[in-house]
Amino acid sequence: MTIQSPIARPRRLFALTESDAPKGAVFIGPKSKWWPKQHNPSSTPAYARETYRQSLAVPCKWRERIELCTELRGKDIASACPIDQSSFVDVLLDIANSDEFG
Repeated sequence: MTIQSPIARPRRLFALTESDAPKGAVFIGPKSKWWPKQHNPSSTPAYARETYRQSLAVPCKWRERIELCTELRGKDIASACPIDQSSFVDVLLDIANSDEFG
């Protein structure tokens, strides 16, 4: 009997700049197309995460969700967001690795 090891789920990594990001990881920063357009630095991390999730959940964003899955599925995502706080990067990981467009 062969035991298969579980496939590692892509994860969120910390990097201040694109050059700091580990090889193979996608860096999400202010110039990235996946950076929230309505980003408000004064909001709480949890509020920012949920606002971003809701902005991508509207029906007119289905093409953007498919593109997100195509570009980010299976990849680690690096950003300057502190690892110990909620972040919009969590939303990107959830959508990109969901079975929604599997």
